[in-house]
Amino acid sequence: MTVLTQVSDEDLAVARRQLTKVLSDVDAFTPGTFQETRVRCGKPACHCASDGDPGHGPVYAVVRYEKGKTVTRRVPAAMADEMRGRVAAWSQFQDACARLAEVNAEESRRLLLRTACHSRVK
Repeated sequence: MTVLTQVSDEDLAVARRQLTKVLSDVDAFTPGTFQETRVRCGKPACHCASDGDPGHGPVYAVVRYEKGKTVTRRVPAAMADEMRGRVAAWSQFQDACARLAEVNAEESRRLLLRTACHSRVK
């Protein structure tokens, strides 16, 4: 995003409307990160023990922090695409919230400056 101090008041208002639209469009999301890994079972006779073998999988999971602890939830392969999309929606939601907070902070800064300037004139 552009440096907000160099944006007009009107452009800030437009940015806020666009961001609130993005937030209203984000529906189902899952907080966390989506992981896709391959694993080795540890059996010496298994194909995954061979050098260059990619291992078993892929294995899918959603990982997030809950109450200060890392929680990993396995995702069935049939749900991998859906969960990948839900986690992407979470990221989009977080980004839009952060940008909206920046826009609102700049608007507040300008409001306070205008108020301070008017109070000095009296």
